[in-house]
Amino acid sequence: MVLLANILHDHPAGRCQAIVATAAGLLAPGGTLLVYEWALDDDGAGPPAVALFDLMMLVENEGGAAWPAAQLTAWLETAGLTGIRLRRGAGPIAVLRATAPWP
Repeated sequence: MVLLANILHDHPAGRCQAIVATAAGLLAPGGTLLVYEWALDDDGAGPPAVALFDLMMLVENEGGAAWPAAQLTAWLETAGLTGIRLRRGAGPIAVLRATAPWP
């Protein structure tokens, strides 16, 4: 298992994709990648706390952002991971879970 926790929002999109690919490459077949991250709804308008965090990232980090869930999912798919699931709790953070395929 590899955990990426609150890392992706600090980087531009191209760097995020590389980070996810590197993390996916560390997994054994059947291994799990967890992404614990601020995830915008696909329309970018919410959840409200995440939209505010996204605004802060625009000011604080050059290229950083709260990425839409669809973008996070796309990076996992591009890295060759499968069974991607997004789960939201009561707070602003989402967890995406993906699995490295068996050969």
